Amino acid sequence: KSPNKHLSKMNYIQDKNDDNTVSTVATTKDYSPVTTIHPSSQQPNIFQKLKRRFSVYLLFGRLFLNYKLAQRRETQLKKQLLKLNPQHGSIDDHPSLVELWSTLNLKNASLLLTQIQRLEGFWIKVGQYLSSRADIM
Repeated sequence: KSPNKHLSKMNYIQDKNDDNTVSTVATTKDYSPVTTIHPSSQQPNIFQKLKRRFSVYLLFGRLFLNYKLAQRRETQLKKQLLKLNPQHGSIDDHPSLVELWSTLNLKNASLLLTQIQRLEGFWIKVGQYLSSRADIM
């Protein structure tokens, strides 16, 4: 008998992928999929891991610089707006400032989405880590 009764109820189905690799899907007796088991040959080598890490660091560097440059641009715009209209108290909701931040957020979201789609599993692990840390969120 199996020490884990869930394993005894599993069926394993192997399927040939488009890239000629074989993946194994664990299913229950009624063939509903439980998990996909990828072969160990799919593990990235050290150069692939370094490339992935570098691309993540590069992305965060770009995002950080984009926001820092936008803060500088915002400061310049506020000075210009106050020179044009000195009695105006709050200019934070001025259309040019709103457009600056909206454009930047869309640009950075597009960069982040592209990176998430490229690196797949890494971002799942980041999300799992962040969801387990109440002090960060």
